[in-house]
Amino acid sequence: MNLITFPRQLIIISTTKSVGKTFVAATLMMGLRALYWKPIQCGISPCTDTEWIHETTALPSKHFLRESYLYHKETLPCAQHTQVDLDSLHPRLTSPYEHMIIEGPGGIMVPLNEEDLFLDFIKKTKAPVMLVMSQNNSCIDHAILTIEKLKEEDIPLFSVVVNKSNDKSAFDIIKHHSGDSHLIHIDFLEHITEKNLIYTFQETFAKRKQSPLTSRRDHTKIEKKLKFMSL
Repeated sequence: MNLITFPRQLIIISTTKSVGKTFVAATLMMGLRALYWKPIQCGISPCTDTEWIHETTALPSKHFLRESYLYHKETLPCAQHTQVDLDSLHPRLTSPYEHMIIEGPGGIMVPLNEEDLFLDFIKKTKAPVMLVMSQNNSCIDHAILTIEKLKEEDIPLFSVVVNKSNDKSAFDIIKHHSGDSHLIHIDFLEHITEKNLIYTFQETFAKRKQSPLTSRRDHTKIEKKLKFMSL
């Protein structure tokens, strides 16, 4: 299968909470067998994102780096008992991994301390960004603001992933702003298994000459296939 060519390092961010950022990260981990790092984790209940992806993908522990900052409370890093020191965050891609997935704590403007934003970490790493969003008015608004800020800071936008939506109007709006970046639709899985994640990775990130929106008939076929694989 002819897949999109991924960069060696990829930072995943989101427009807001609960749009499927960690699910997308798990899908990429399953397909790329990459090295995963969430440098800043805010909240540990019921588990951390690293633990969830580790359990969901069943990849060996060597695929996962420890968090640099692990906060028990689900509040902003700048409000935690110890604030993030930007100079202490050093992503290192080592052999035998060809790719590294870095999951952010949220959006690009998350304050890490009194001075630095997550945007500053992205600028420091110089890695391209994958923006995960869902289709509603506030997410579209936040997505456009994020895309325009990335342009302003000369940060490469690798792709925009729209989760839980097949609305062409939303795609058209985002495409207008995202330019040549990959614009991708992904279906959130009700039954998440290793096989389903692999299948979703292949279906989602395959190169297609047609519109990024999959037809209704194709979605029905995919849903039937995933349901069968979950049995």
